[in-house]
Amino acid sequence: MKLLLTIICVLPLTALAGGDDVYVQAPTGNATETTQIANNVLLKENSMYQSSILDHQVKMLITQSEMLTKQLEQINDMNKNTKSVSDPVWSNTAQLLQTLGKIVKSGQALSYSSQNINEEFTSKYPGYRTSNNYSKDYQEWSSITMDSIRGSMNAANLQANEFVTEDKLISQLQTMSKTAEGRMQAIQVGNMIATENVQQLRKLRQLQMAQMQAQNNYLVSRNQKEMTKQAALDNFLNVDDPTLNRKYKTFKGGNIK
Repeated sequence: MKLLLTIICVLPLTALAGGDDVYVQAPTGNATETTQIANNVLLKENSMYQSSILDHQVKMLITQSEMLTKQLEQINDMNKNTKSVSDPVWSNTAQLLQTLGKIVKSGQALSYSSQNINEEFTSKYPGYRTSNNYSKDYQEWSSITMDSIRGSMNAANLQANEFVTEDKLISQLQTMSKTAEGRMQAIQVGNMIATENVQQLRKLRQLQMAQMQAQNNYLVSRNQKEMTKQAALDNFLNVDDPTLNRKYKTFKGGNIK
């Protein structure tokens, strides 16, 4: 750069050498024009240098802008995927099961929800023995069976009435599943659906227990009636040993096999 300026500045000077005489031409008006050209070159180079700096700065700003954009996208994605469901949906199955437990225990029913079921069973169904008042006992056994069957039917009816509520709940869960905004909401809706499946299984278990209660009460009631009749007959016949070879004191000469 300095060499170029030196050459440009020396060009207006013309040295003539002849023998012993030396002639030097003084600068004329061309020197001003040459200087102006050199200044223009300097200005142009300076402008190009500044333009290069600006281009570099612009590229840096673009890179920083892209980085910030990616960071904002990551933040938005994080906020979206960690957003929780504002109004979760849960069915109140615990209260329903408590109500069903009370229903199947109504009247004289021998219920699976009884706390002292063994004592109640032994008290109401004593097994093989005579009855002091068979008519009264027969009526009580029949009432137990009837109340057990009625309780199981009422339990089924109550669950049938829950279908409308369950349909609304399922519709809500389907809508929430379709409109989930991120992974967190999708996971939470999935947990709600899984929990509802568990609740449905609990309701099914309750219906099965109510059915078992009604069936078992009917079977044990019928068996108790037969055993009581047999005990009364054996007592009337004054049986010594109720085995396969039973001997009757009332009737002589008889062994029944």
